[in-house]
Amino acid sequence: NIPPLPEQRKIAKILSTWDKAISTTERLIDNSKQQKKALMQQLLTGKKRLSGFSELWTEIHLNDIGKCITGLTYSPSDVVEKDGMLVLRSSNVQNGKLAFVDNVYVKSGLTVKSKTQDGDILVCVRNGSKNLIGKSALLRGRAVNQAHGAFMTIFRSKYSDYVFQLFQSGDYYKQVNKNLGATINSINTSDLHKFKFIMPTDEAEISAIASCLSDADREIKLLEQQLFDLKQEKKALMQQLLTGKRRV
Repeated sequence: NIPPLPEQRKIAKILSTWDKAISTTERLIDNSKQQKKALMQQLLTGKKRLSGFSELWTEIHLNDIGKCITGLTYSPSDVVEKDGMLVLRSSNVQNGKLAFVDNVYVKSGLTVKSKTQDGDILVCVRNGSKNLIGKSALLRGRAVNQAHGAFMTIFRSKYSDYVFQLFQSGDYYKQVNKNLGATINSINTSDLHKFKFIMPTDEAEISAIASCLSDADREIKLLEQQLFDLKQEKKALMQQLLTGKRRV
């Protein structure tokens, strides 16, 4: 069933307005991601300094500022449907963020070498897909006091907000690709510990850089939520306007 032509035009105009808003928001997200990428290339290499800081930078290896903690090995008989302990795996890392999909839980009584802590960085170190190696997410909230799988590691550092930004950088992924196993898609935690970066010696500058880049992440996250909301609104409008349940 379709309405008379004048009503068709009004409906099309309304839905086109949502399409334009969606396209505009998508462009804003792309622009924000490009701006953040450029900011990372400057701030994480010392090419651009934040106002008020002039202390020298120094070269470090990751094991100078933190450590990797290996994941939990478990058997199918340890898996439970509910009321268990969440095991964080590669499916829980999507686009640098935590995602609680395809979750696996194990018996809460299993011995875990080290449960996750607030600020730990979850890193995929082995996977069937080469593209997932090195992907990471900063652990907060629901992901704290849980376990992580054997194909993952957590990197624990007092500079976790800063290190997480390093783990999104091009310099980090160059080192990941350089250290990938020849026959399997993996990186050893011993190799990860040897990754080299330059870093401020002033802890206040470390904190300021991390805060600046985290603000950029929050802006992108806000835009992505707006995009999701717009798409849901358009979907709801289509279900109403294109079926005659709601008239203009």
